[in-house]
Amino acid sequence: MKSFILFFFSILFLNFGFAQDYYPLIEEDKTWYVVETGFPDFVQSSIYKCEGDTIINNETYKVLFFSGDDDPQYWIKYGYIKEDENHKVYFSNYYPNDSSYFEPALLYDFDAAINDSMTITSIMTFGGAFEIDIIITNIDSVVVDGNYRKRTWFECGYDNSYWIEGIGSNNGLLQVGFYCTIACPACDLQCVKKDDITIYPDSYTGSCFIVGIYENTQDKTWFNIFPNPATNNFQVEPISHIQSQLFFELYNSMGKLEIREDLDITFPTQILTGDLENGIYFYLISNKNGAVQKGKIVIR
Repeated sequence: MKSFILFFFSILFLNFGFAQDYYPLIEEDKTWYVVETGFPDFVQSSIYKCEGDTIINNETYKVLFFSGDDDPQYWIKYGYIKEDENHKVYFSNYYPNDSSYFEPALLYDFDAAINDSMTITSIMTFGGAFEIDIIITNIDSVVVDGNYRKRTWFECGYDNSYWIEGIGSNNGLLQVGFYCTIACPACDLQCVKKDDITIYPDSYTGSCFIVGIYENTQDKTWFNIFPNPATNNFQVEPISHIQSQLFFELYNSMGKLEIREDLDITFPTQILTGDLENGIYFYLISNKNGAVQKGKIVIR
């Protein structure tokens, strides 16, 4: 009898943990911040929001707008996005010079099950779109804004990525499976805001740190990080003088601290990476007053 009761409550707990309410992705009170980095010093935030409805082929789509400003005041119409009753999300670009263009492509299937295979489309912010064949490999839950959200992992050959219910892909709202098609430059979801409140912060600073296209300039760069991409090691070389104790931290894409080193403020510090898996990592250089410099490093 005790075994039966224990089994019953175990099943009840599992069902309670995963039979949560559905959190829609497409809402007008959300903004998605996507950070893009390239070499040598390109850093930019792209920001997306939905505003208003439009009827196309007897179906209702939200109009998606885009801004490249760190403090957006001007928004550009970017396309049309829809989340249907089966929790599938479709997107079509908008081209002002071709008002007849409308080719919706599947971005997400939030009802997908483990071992499902499908073709999704990754929309590149620098132009173009790529169809990607993926396989759903795992499903778990993460806490977002105080509630459990379903997280779906998928693979596309050599990359493992995920999307979170109500949040989107770890690569960005439209850039689902970005690293399935390209390794550099980098593109990642920085954070999601709802009613101007950050509900999904970036994993390595715990905030919604937004950068502008010109923010990573030479007068704000205190260290050179090279080589980048790196294989077994890289150097953190001071190029400006800071009179304080500095720390170097390296985080993986899940926000786990992999390396922490004291930095020499006069000579280069060598960071060994031979034990790390290939991928995109985030570094943070800080002192007692906070962040001094941050960026990304590719390990391969």
